[in-house]
Amino acid sequence: MMGLNQQAVRYLQGVVSLLPLSVLAESAGLAEWGGNTIEESSIAQLEQRLDYIDQRLNELADFHIITGMGPIGYRSHSSATAIPEKEWVEIHFKQPQQIDQVVIVPTLWRSTRDGPQADAFPVQFHVLAIDEVGDPTIIAEYDSEDQLTPRIAPLVIDLEPQVASSVRIEATELSGRAWDNLACLQLSEVLVFNGNENVALHQEISASSSENIDSRQTIHLVDGFLPYLMGLKTGQQSTAFLAKHSASLEPEIIIDLGASYPVNHVNLHAIESSDTIPQTVPSDYAFPRHLIIDGANQADFSDASRLFEYRVQSVFDLGPILSERFAKTHCRYIRIRAPESYQPPASPEADSQFGLAEIEVYADGLNVAIGKKITANIQTDDRVRRLEALNDGLNFFGEIIPARGWLKQLSERHELERQRPLVEQALKEGYARQRVILNQMIWLVVVIALIAIFVTVVMRLMAQRSIQRLRERIAADLHDELGANLHAIGLLSDLSQRATDNPTKLGNLLQRIRNLTERTGAAARHCINMLEAEELYNDVANHFGRVSRRLLNDVHYDLTMEGAEHLEKLSPRRKIDLCLFYQECLTNIIRHSGATEVDAVLKADKQQVALSIIDNGVGLEPDRANEIPKSISRRSRLLGSKVIVDSPQNGGTRILLILKLGGFRIP
Repeated sequence: MMGLNQQAVRYLQGVVSLLPLSVLAESAGLAEWGGNTIEESSIAQLEQRLDYIDQRLNELADFHIITGMGPIGYRSHSSATAIPEKEWVEIHFKQPQQIDQVVIVPTLWRSTRDGPQADAFPVQFHVLAIDEVGDPTIIAEYDSEDQLTPRIAPLVIDLEPQVASSVRIEATELSGRAWDNLACLQLSEVLVFNGNENVALHQEISASSSENIDSRQTIHLVDGFLPYLMGLKTGQQSTAFLAKHSASLEPEIIIDLGASYPVNHVNLHAIESSDTIPQTVPSDYAFPRHLIIDGANQADFSDASRLFEYRVQSVFDLGPILSERFAKTHCRYIRIRAPESYQPPASPEADSQFGLAEIEVYADGLNVAIGKKITANIQTDDRVRRLEALNDGLNFFGEIIPARGWLKQLSERHELERQRPLVEQALKEGYARQRVILNQMIWLVVVIALIAIFVTVVMRLMAQRSIQRLRERIAADLHDELGANLHAIGLLSDLSQRATDNPTKLGNLLQRIRNLTERTGAAARHCINMLEAEELYNDVANHFGRVSRRLLNDVHYDLTMEGAEHLEKLSPRRKIDLCLFYQECLTNIIRHSGATEVDAVLKADKQQVALSIIDNGVGLEPDRANEIPKSISRRSRLLGSKVIVDSPQNGGTRILLILKLGGFRIP
């Protein structure tokens, strides 16, 4: 037998099933969902949410729709308009009750296209709690934007605990019933809970209108019969108790609760229907037609109190669970008698049959009968259908829990099943966006690679151009520094050969050859140093003076420099080129002009450098007046400047160099 600790465990499991989804999500480690909508969630959050939904759907109660037994529920008068003047139902409590949850169960019909669906469930309605003095409080409002349908699940409305004398459902917009599309209000059941106790069970009902036919009456709205079979995915399967007995025997079952409890609620579960299609037995098979439930504190029931009595008048008086509430009664023993058992209609001469799947006895919201000692005056030869199955807390599908927790699970399943395709679609779209981003990244990498290749090629071309320019510079430097000296040495050597008979003149010529040789060696070393140490030309003014003294030793010259401090803006390479340009100009003057006077002026400011060199030599030949010597043109090109060579009116030659400062130039 199951002890009190095991009872407490089952009770706590029922309580856990009542927790809101947000609490369940947090307990599952999904609190990081925060308040994000599906659209705001990241792919990781969506994947986590989908995993949680799948895991939760594997745990929640599933929908098992009953057939062939029980009432349908309540239906108002029908109308061609969906907006009635007033359609409502109201549950009146015999005395004010504290309530904390309202559950509205839709009437179901079988769609040939979509399977079971809610039939004529209101589109727009509100639920009110009315207090003792008749003041209503709206506890929930719904309209078409809430998208309550399509659904087969109960609508669970959680609310802050409050005291109410009645609960009212008012519909302001109806939907059409399935078979003729006339608008009406249809509901299968309304349950109002205080904890695990349905305080609406068998209470008085009033309505704006009602069809009041056998299967659809206002009383069916609170008769406790639901269109579902309790089918949880926890617990083991249990086969119902079923026994045959003679018509003269009155079956009697006694449960010893072990202690006196204030019981006020009994649930009797019908045995499972046949799982063949069609069923081999009717849906009300083996359920007693007349039941008497007594409670007592004495084992012989000498102090027995009648808890309730129930008669089955028609198939509409039965359902999967017969639920009865009564005045709170302290008792230890519960006795169930069946003055009239089930008689198979096909064989009235056969033995009577008595069968139940579970007996639940509630005290303060807790099933106190589970696992307790049970005895009966009828037995069965079927070892599977044992007597202990009547209070083992299990049915044909698995565990039995309080109705509130079961309906909460069905509602949660409905919400998760609606949410799952939305999450799945959002994930597909997220994956598609990821693929787009990945493709964009691939293209970006390709573009970057192409740019890198292009830059590499350009840099290589620039390097090759730089090498070519460097070769050109070296050639120019060797020509400008060494060519003139070597040419002069050759001329002096020729003069020396003709002056062999004049020792004095020969000595002077040989001395001049020696001096030029030394200067040529110095010039060669100077070219090498120029390539290895550009800082030798950092002082342009000093170099101009030194070159002038060396090359114009026998010529009268005048060197004027203005704004030399602005020459610091020049790069080291341009300083070298400017110095060598000046040097090449002086070399050409000495070599070709025969000048006796040279006037050089260097002016520099923030914008440009201007160099003017004028000699009084022979000037330019008439047929070559506009031709710039190649050596000077080459040096000007390397410098990136503009050069002009012309003849002044008073004779001689003028060389003018204009070098712009600033700006970008490719080396």
